[in-house]
Amino acid sequence: VYVNEYLWKILEGEKPLGTMTSIIDLTGLQLSVLRKRDLILFAKLTVSTMDNHFPQRAHKTLVINAPKWFNTLYKLVSPLMRESTKAKIEIHSRGKKQDEVLKKYLSQEACDSLPKTFWAKKKGGRKKDRKEREGEEEAEEKEEEEPAGSSFDTKLEQELRSYVVAHIKDAGKKMATA
Repeated sequence: VYVNEYLWKILEGEKPLGTMTSIIDLTGLQLSVLRKRDLILFAKLTVSTMDNHFPQRAHKTLVINAPKWFNTLYKLVSPLMRESTKAKIEIHSRGKKQDEVLKKYLSQEACDSLPKTFWAKKKGGRKKDRKEREGEEEAEEKEEEEPAGSSFDTKLEQELRSYVVAHIKDAGKKMATA
């Protein structure tokens, strides 16, 4: 809630009717997650908080890199949702259509900042041998590694953290740490 408050009051304060497009990346999600009650509870709490406090702010929620079984699960749950909520949700698996949807709803700057895992692999050209693929995978892993102490490097991240910490203290709570 505090992160969204920061977004709407500080970053987008001049746009009282602004909306957001949320991206939920399901890469690596396995069916076994349904046995983890704490994750299910967290997901329910997040959805209900957004629905209760920011319903007018949601433009689209793009669920991307969804495993094949996720659509079946969504079909079971979606009758419990309001029609207006369902109209804002799109579920996609990795591929050309997902790429088109991301480009449709996001600015070029936002698209450029998305991780490579959000995009379909480029097709065409010759097949790469195992050494080339392994070399690319190692390079991608290095790009994803975060240098020590860089978790709040940008001014925006520092401001956001300060805002959230102040509101948590005002509420008499402590911030959980990993």
